Amino acid sequence: MKTILSCKTLWYGGSAFSCGASLRNPQDTLIVEPGILLAPEFAATLAPVGLTEPHSRAGKELLRQLKQAKLAADGKVHAPPLSEFFALQLLRKKCSVLLKCQLVELVRENGVWNATVCGIDGFSRITAERIIDTTPSGWRDIGADLIQSRFLCATLYGPSAQMPQDRLRCASLITGPLPGEQILRIELPANATWHDARLRFHDLWNILRASNPGLSLGGEASAMGFRYCRKPVRQTVDNGLHWIPAAQYDDLITAFEEGWQCSWE
Repeated sequence: MKTILSCKTLWYGGSAFSCGASLRNPQDTLIVEPGILLAPEFAATLAPVGLTEPHSRAGKELLRQLKQAKLAADGKVHAPPLSEFFALQLLRKKCSVLLKCQLVELVRENGVWNATVCGIDGFSRITAERIIDTTPSGWRDIGADLIQSRFLCATLYGPSAQMPQDRLRCASLITGPLPGEQILRIELPANATWHDARLRFHDLWNILRASNPGLSLGGEASAMGFRYCRKPVRQTVDNGLHWIPAAQYDDLITAFEEGWQCSWE
């Protein structure tokens, strides 16, 4: 095992929130993302797609770049390419990012964190003054009790779908950002597993397709979305680990701006 990097703040989870924080202070931050996608709370879940008006200069610049890349228009964002979009932004600012890297052990000594991570090259150690966890349920599910519900989305194309409400009360349709696109959102209980979500989606898609024969499935989310019992969620757990789940934010601009201006003293 080797120490690969020391940083002031280790951000666990490559969320839009973490990206905003890292882009503001690239020399002091390191992002460790368990998966392979940045901004997974949008890029992997496919929703929410709505955008609020930015309040900061950084948020306005983000929106300008999203429009320039043709990822945002008419108050909506096309979510799947956001991972590549943020990867390019972080690369240009020389931010430090580790993808496909799991946090496996935390030890705090004399006010300094020693974090053991497991990536594609095995186990490594990172030292950090502060660790802020932005993953949906927190490292080792430290925030599971605050999850109110989950959801799973898929994109649909074809004639405007009609929802048979008598059989699909736990599902809804959202107008997507692309022409002719609708987003099917399926509500799930707080403790739903990925297996549960996929089975539920399969059953509801069959019902919806039977009543809308011209409807086609465009793509399925590769992660579930989350809703919380209260907002904002911002807490420090017993060992001094800070947890701010990025999935609590209702749109990309808000998540990015909150990360950009985040401070924890």
